[in-house]
Amino acid sequence: MIRTYALLLNNMVVSIEQIDTDDDKLMLKKGQQYQNMVDIEDMFPQPEVTWILVGNKLIPNADIDIFLLQQKTAREFGVKFSGEIADLIGARNLKLSAEGSVINIATVLQQLNVLKALLDTGCLRTAVNMTTAISPSFPAYSDIFNYAITSVNAFLTEKGY
Repeated sequence: MIRTYALLLNNMVVSIEQIDTDDDKLMLKKGQQYQNMVDIEDMFPQPEVTWILVGNKLIPNADIDIFLLQQKTAREFGVKFSGEIADLIGARNLKLSAEGSVINIATVLQQLNVLKALLDTGCLRTAVNMTTAISPSFPAYSDIFNYAITSVNAFLTEKGY
């Protein structure tokens, strides 16, 4: 049976989804991803993203700006992800150096600093555009840049941004 659920993190509704309650794997997955899942199918008014759980009731949160919430979520993802990209590029630098390849590390690091700044501040679309533009200039790193582009786009799609 398909039911509408509010999915919560830190007692705040972060997503509203239609979930098949007969799909045990999906229910388990969602239960692991979120702090709480509240069946809101029959609630009136229907809770929305940013509503908060107080006791056992979902209520509107007048203090939350949806764009601020979106920015914080994007920044948190970007900070975590920029470290992963830095590690991948650093490991590639070590590998290329061990192989005796001539690479301009300073130029790569300049671009990495710009990418890191964009990710760390939650400017994810700009990070994707920049990475797409610079990738052809650094063929030794194209797989890492493609991974970054795909991962950020997947995050943006998943969050509906």
